[in-house]
Order: sequence, then C-alpha cells, then structure tokens
Amino acid sequence: MLSMWKYAAVLLLTWHAVQAETLNNGYVVDSTPNWVVERQYDLDRPPEDALAVQYLLVDQQHRLLSKVSTAASRYFYRFAIRLLNRAGLAANSQLEISFNPAYQTLHLHSLKVIRNGVARELAGSVYVRMVQQEEQLASDIHDGVVTAVLIPEDIRVGDVIDYSYTIEGRNPIFGSNHFGTSRLNFSAPIDKLGLRILTDSSRFRFRSVGVELEPERHRVQGLREYALLRTNVANVIDDGETSPEYSPFAWIDFSEYDSWEAVNKWAAELYSGLGMDSEKVVALARKLRRQSSSDADYITRALFFVQNEIRYLGLELGENSHRPREPREVLNKRYGDCKDKSLLLATLLRQQGIRAWPALVSTNSRYGVERGLPSPGAFDHVITMVEFKGKSYWLDGTRLYQAGGLDDLGFSDYGFALVVGHGNASLQRMYPEPPLASRVDITEEIIASDFNEPVILKVKTEYHRNAAEVQRFQFQNMSLESIKRNFLEYYGRFYSDISVVGVPAYKDDIRRNRFTVSETYRIDNYWKQKDSLIYNKIYNLSYLETLKKPQVRQRTTPYYLGAPRKITSVLHLRYPRNVILKLDENPVSIENPTLRYVYQDQYSDGVYTHTSSLSLKQKDVALGDMRSYLDSLDEIRKDWEYTLTVANPDVVPGYSELLDLKARLKVLSGGYHE
Repeated sequence: MLSMWKYAAVLLLTWHAVQAETLNNGYVVDSTPNWVVERQYDLDRPPEDALAVQYLLVDQQHRLLSKVSTAASRYFYRFAIRLLNRAGLAANSQLEISFNPAYQTLHLHSLKVIRNGVARELAGSVYVRMVQQEEQLASDIHDGVVTAVLIPEDIRVGDVIDYSYTIEGRNPIFGSNHFGTSRLNFSAPIDKLGLRILTDSSRFRFRSVGVELEPERHRVQGLREYALLRTNVANVIDDGETSPEYSPFAWIDFSEYDSWEAVNKWAAELYSGLGMDSEKVVALARKLRRQSSSDADYITRALFFVQNEIRYLGLELGENSHRPREPREVLNKRYGDCKDKSLLLATLLRQQGIRAWPALVSTNSRYGVERGLPSPGAFDHVITMVEFKGKSYWLDGTRLYQAGGLDDLGFSDYGFALVVGHGNASLQRMYPEPPLASRVDITEEIIASDFNEPVILKVKTEYHRNAAEVQRFQFQNMSLESIKRNFLEYYGRFYSDISVVGVPAYKDDIRRNRFTVSETYRIDNYWKQKDSLIYNKIYNLSYLETLKKPQVRQRTTPYYLGAPRKITSVLHLRYPRNVILKLDENPVSIENPTLRYVYQDQYSDGVYTHTSSLSLKQKDVALGDMRSYLDSLDEIRKDWEYTLTVANPDVVPGYSELLDLKARLKVLSGGYHE
C-alpha cells in the first residue's frame, strides 16, 4: 500500500493509460484533441549555461468532467526539451510514459525531433516497447502499471524533442471528484510552463505552495476554464539533506473536495461494511485474549500477529489500490498490504471493545499534508489509531521486528493523520509534541594492565524503541562474522592497531524492547611515551553518525537531523596504577534550539570517567538556527577527540609520595581535590 496512495497523488498530472483489447500495440496514435489550446514556444531562445537540458515548453491541459463517467477524464501533456550536452542526450534518449491498463488509454499525438529549425515527425514510426516494470515490486507491491518506452532514432546534442500525448481515464475508486498536483518548477529552467483545466464542475479549488499563483478563470463552450502561464521559470537548486516533508520545489494543488471531512467520508465508504464478524476472526480474537494478561497485552499481541503472521503483499490492481479486503479474506490468505493489515488489526481490537480505526498518513508529506488541499491523493500509507486509557497510540501493521509493551514500541511520526470513521473527521496531529523516537546508552571501558602492554576495550550498547528495532533487524539478517567486520572497520578508522576479541554478543529483551550489544577489542600501542610523560588519545565515537555538518553550509532549506532522540555515553579508562591527572571536573553544557549536549570529566582512584549525553530536541535545523548549530557542533566536536597526559610514575622522582600527599589532602578537604 506504500504505493498507490502515493501514486494517486501524481496520477492526475503525469502519464498513464490502456484498454488493451481495443488498442493496437497498447496505444493509439491520433491527432491532438480539439479542446486543447496549442501553446507556442521560442526555438531561438538562448539556453542557460552548464545545464544538461532546457525546457522550452512544459504544458498540461486536463478535461475533467464530473457529469460523465471517469473514463471521460483526459490529461494532455506536451514537452519541448532542448538537449544541451551528452548528459542531456543520454537522459532523454528514450521517453517513458507510465500508465495503468486497467482503466486508462494512452493517445500519442506527436513526437518531433527538431534540428536546425527542421522538424521530423516520428509518432507513427517510433519504436515503442510496452514494459510492465512494476517499479514497486521490490516492496512486494503489484499495481499493474505499465510503461510505454519510446526510443526515437537519430537524436543528437542540440536537438529539440517535442512530444505530446493524452491519458484518457482514471481510477474509478475516486468517483466523480477530481484532484491533483502540478509542479511549477523543475531542476532545469523552463521557458514556458502552462496549466489549464476544463471542467463542468463549480467545486474546483486551487492552492499554490512555494509561490503565490492563482489561475485565471474563464468560460469556454459552456465549461469552466482555469489557466495559468509562467515564463522564464528559474531552475531550482536543491540543497539536499532535508526532511521527508520538505520540498524546495513549488506546486499547485487542485481539488473538488471542500474539506478533510469530505475526504474522510469518501474513505469511510470504502471501509463500510468491512470488518464484520467472521467465525475465523472471532476465534482468533478469543485465542489472543486467552493468551493475554491485560488489555494492553492484548493490543500488542494482536499487533504482533498482524505484523508477523500476515505477510506483506500488495495486489493493488484497479480499485484495490484503495479499497481494503475483508479481514477474513486477509486471514485466510495470510497476506495483505497496509490498508488490509490496518483493518484486520482494528477489527481484532474492536472484538475486545478496544477503540481502533484505520488512519491515513503520508510517508512523504507528513506535516506538509496540512499545507495542501484536501484530497485522497495526500496519503500513501495506512496505520491503525488506538484510543486506550486516555491516550492515542499509532500502530503500524507493516512494521517488522517490533517488541515490548504498548509504551515501549518504536514508531514513526507522520505528522498528521486522517482517522477513517473517527468522531474527529478532520486531520489529527499524531503527536502534540515531538516524541523521543529512540534512546541509545553506551558504556565503554578501557582496561590497562601496564603502560607497555595492549589495552582491552569493552563496549556495551543498549538500544531502545526504534533503535532496538534497527539492531534486531540487523542481527537477524546478517551473520555475526559480517557484523564483526563492520564493527572492526568502524573502530579501525580511529585505532590503527585494533583487533577483535571474539564476535559481538547480543541480548534481545523483547519484553521491554531493548537490544543490547557487547563488543571486546584489543588495542596495541595504545600508550605513547615521550620524555617523562605518558599520553593517550580519547575518542568519543557515540555521536559521529548523529551530528554531522550539512554538505551545503550556505543553505536555503532547513537541515534534517532525523527524529528526536537521546544518546548517553559513559567511558571509563582504568589506568594500570594510580596517577596524577589534572582535570576541570565541572560539567559543561552546550545548548541551542536544536540540541543539548552535556559532558563532564572525573578522576578517582586510578579511573578516569567521561560522561556525556546528547538530546536532539527537533528533527530540523531551521535556517535561522543554522549558525548557532554549526557553532555548537564545532564546540561539541572538541569533546570527541582529545589527549590525556600524565607523568610517568616510573620516571618522575617522588611520584608515590606525591600521590600519598594528594590523598591526605583529599581527606582533609572533605573529598575534594584538584
């Protein structure tokens, strides 16, 4: 299901089609429809420097009639692209038009190659191959989409490819209400970009994001026309490393839905009458109830059954892209996609009087859903919302490797959800405050028997919530030898003379969703000596993969750090004997709107201890906070690598007497010393 919900969001603005039995070779070659307005472009316009392509024209025109069948919906597209270099030629040497043959037809109107002002029309002769790529097959999703691959002959750098086509029809699951999204800029410049919609409906609404635009409104042959035209559209430079819901591009939404409540009503009709009691579902609920010690235990047992006993498989053909299957059918076949799993879980919970509903979310837009217009295309995933003891829980039947009690489970914060059939039929924010998704507690111990001998490094890491699930997945899908090599390679970046003592050991506490990994290493040549001094490097490696500087520092977009989480680290260095180590033992705190980092050094009776903790308070570094984040990171990184230096007890005269004196002073001063 992590597919057709997402696919629907762009269904109305890209490319699709085919009623195979009525077509020749899977598509039709015909003339441009008479309702399309032809747009001109300037072939002589000079291109931008250092770019692979120049879009001379990007045109979308849709004829969306609500008073006739959905097959009458038509989506016209035209692109004129100048190939500026070999990269542009390679990227456009074949043209791909994806569509769904279950309910759509592809009409190819024109495919011209223009060279030195002379056009060759290839629509009737171009080689076309129909490929059922099933791009989401790796995710166990079968959606029936095919791709028409057009391979024009003899195209060269400097040519302009001008092609147009119409997609006729759309998924009947959406009924008579139309919706869609249209991009308003690309990563390459666009000389002319147009959008035009003809409709017999008075319910159309528009909302632009990233740029202020409002379509012009006209009447054309008894239909409403909405049109906008952009010229000299600059290319978008994407900083990258942004959160899933952030996009540097601009777009415009259109929709006939006037509210999220209306979308909820549409979804509720798909689920209506499903989830009714069946003998097999009731029997399963009773079995799980007998095994459970409490209602909370029953909820997690039902969740784990759906996750682990129902194989994830999406047969999302036609209306099954959005319509869930009966829970009894899912239980009989032992497979289903996200909407099937969500409904089955909600049905099992309702059997025991627990309030539960399917909930539509977006894995892409997340919090950004609220910015767009209400439509079914806003969502690409379905989870289950449970109200239990005054608290809302968001459970995902498609997740694997979950464990623990109800309050120990890992989770994903998708921002907003539309809970199907709930009393609150509008968008609901899943978590009022950013929740702590993971916690990692690390303890390192460096044990030295002599300043001239190797040291032993012991590392114990305890993972909680999402972090525990990641480790559970890794240890169940990789050999211990492979994991050992990966760990050794990581530490080898810092310790050149390190070797593994045994393989990593792990303990999986599924009752509390905690996963603990223990590692042991030997480090040769750890101590360095010069004159009367002994020194060693301390590496605080706990935060290297969490806190990084963005690749683009002068950003125009927020920098994504990931879900809020906390990491704690304790490092013990056990010297071979008591030494004199001068430290500032006062705790140090570094804090900004994004994070809080605290560390402290201590020494007592031959043991140096360094404690530190990092709390990510939010997932993004806002543009206004970037300077303070980078400054804080520079300060924090000083704590990740430093040198400890002590006098060599075997070289410095009177070292033992000095230690005795410091010990007596410590007692006299109430335990405090330098």
